[in-house]
Order: sequence, then C-alpha cells, then structure tokens
Amino acid sequence: MAQLSARNVLYLKISDSLTTEEVRSLRSLVTNDGHLPRGKVEKATAQDIFIMLEQKLIISKGNLGFLMDILTHLNHRRLADEARNVEREERGEVFISYCSDPYTDKKRTKEEIKNDVEQQKDRVKELSDELRRNGVDTSTPTSSTGKGTKRKRGSGGASSSTHTPKRVFISYSMDPYIDQNRTDLERSIDVDEQRKKVRALADKLRNHGVDAWIDQYDEYNPPQLWTIWMEEEISKADYVLMICSPHYKECVMGKRNETAASGFGVRFEGQVIYSLLNNPQNHGKFLPVFFDTIYRNHVPTVLGGAHFYGPIVTPPDLAHEKYRVLLSKILGRQPQGQGPPPVNPPPF
Repeated sequence: MAQLSARNVLYLKISDSLTTEEVRSLRSLVTNDGHLPRGKVEKATAQDIFIMLEQKLIISKGNLGFLMDILTHLNHRRLADEARNVEREERGEVFISYCSDPYTDKKRTKEEIKNDVEQQKDRVKELSDELRRNGVDTSTPTSSTGKGTKRKRGSGGASSSTHTPKRVFISYSMDPYIDQNRTDLERSIDVDEQRKKVRALADKLRNHGVDAWIDQYDEYNPPQLWTIWMEEEISKADYVLMICSPHYKECVMGKRNETAASGFGVRFEGQVIYSLLNNPQNHGKFLPVFFDTIYRNHVPTVLGGAHFYGPIVTPPDLAHEKYRVLLSKILGRQPQGQGPPPVNPPPF
C-alpha cells in the first residue's frame, strides 16, 4: 500500500480532530470568502474541502498559509503549527529546534548558565549558517523554553513557527511604460516580464517569512469585485510595496487608469492608494520599490523624500544587498552584524 504524504496525513489528523460544529464553521469560512461554492461544500467532509482547495490552488505545495489561518481561526493552534512544519518540509526548509540552556546542572552560577546559553546559541547559529551556505534554507526559534517548561494552553511558544508574519501587498502596473510607439507585441512582452518580476518577488518574500500577496495569486479564483479585493488587501497589509515605473506613477496620481492585460477591467488602485497617501500617518506603510534604475521622478510626489528600495534583481536572492535591505525593513530587524556596535563605557 502506498505511503501517505505528510500533507495527507495532516488532512486526516485535522479531519479526526474537528467537531461537527467546527466542520460547519469550516464550510462557512471557505464559502463566505468566496473560495468555494456553497453547493459543493454543503455536505463535504473536511478532507473533501481540503482537496477542493488544492484543486483551486488556494493551498498548494509549500503554501499552506490559508490552511493555517483556518486552523488558527478554529483555535487549533497546535494543528496550525503542524501545518507550518509540513509547509517547511515541502519547501525544503530545515527547522532547528533546540533548548537555549542544554544542561540541567542546578549548581551552576547565573554567570555559568549565561555562558552556556550563549555558547549554545553560537553553536546553533554556526550550524544554521553552514547549512545556508550549502543551499539549505533554515529557521530557528527566537528562543526556547526548554523541556518541561509549562505554558498556558493556547498561548503558543516563542518559536518562529507561531509568530504572525508581516503582511505585504505588492502594488504595480502590469505595463510599466507609457511609450505609445510600441507595437502590441512589444507591449505584451513588457507586461509579461513585469508580471514575472512581481511574481518572483512575492514568491521569494513568502519563502523568507513574509505573507506577501499579489493579484496573480487569485487569478484562478477571482473575487466578485477586484476593487473591493484591492482595498481589503491594502487595509490588511503592514506594508504596500509600490513597484515604481513611469506608468505606475501616472496611475497612482490619477492621471491615467490602467486596463489590466488579464481582463480584470479598469483599476482603481491608484486612486485608493493616493487618497491614503494624503494622510501623512499612512506614509510609512508605502515603500517605493524599483526593478530597474531608480528615478525619483517615477515616485509619487508625496513620497519623494522616502527611502527608495532597489533595484531588485530577478530572481531576488539574499546574496543581493538591495533585496536584503528591503526584507530587513519588512521584517523590522537587521541581519546580524549590520547594526551599530554596543556603546562601551568611556575610557576615562
């Protein structure tokens, strides 16, 4: 008999864990958001629903974010953590689990315990760095409570598997240019290249712990109204990455509306963004990003004094400094060794 995949084992475990009432809630969640038609899930089991979500590409290999959101909503945080682990496994990631203090000797002084903890962290970091140098994507918990430490039920741990990732929405013009002398074929090529660049950036950010979203992720399960979808994504996002280009600036500043190449109709994204930019308190939410050479005159006027990110190469990679700077901004922390050195006591 063929062995079940880790994902199918997880599906079965979730199905066995959900109560009848929770299955009803699951059906409501996937239908109220328009992910699945009500008629198809009315009598479906949890397992059936997960298979339908796979067929719609709402959950896929290495992308179980929607499943984790559902489980968290149903207060099954432990199952959500297991889904995160399966997602990591499918992405080829390695999660290093460790106890900050490896020893149980109660006779050690506080200073000795501190030294043991620091040495353990250094050893884990060396292992993680070595794996990364050999092409293995690794992650570690921010801290470890150690075996036997009591936690309140539902409180989760301090590990990175339970943290809430930053949400990012990438706003862009499918056609980055305004040259009216291009042929239809040339414009089509420009649109295709822009879409590939945006998709590569979104995929890489997700691979590096950021909940990035673009319209392309929902093309095969389109919302009823793209304008409402866009407003909701901008509202939910911690940051909006503005892929700056000549055409994009005109769209955002209301000088031009873009007709999407994929047939979504006239976009109102620019007007919504610019209306938000009129409030200075929202300026920090919007990050100007460039794929090509940075030109200040391609940035919406109100953000002319902001930091510009890029040029971001395709495909993005941690080896490229410009991408690391953007990722650091989104995550809210700097790579080790990039911050200022500690302030030491004065020499006299």
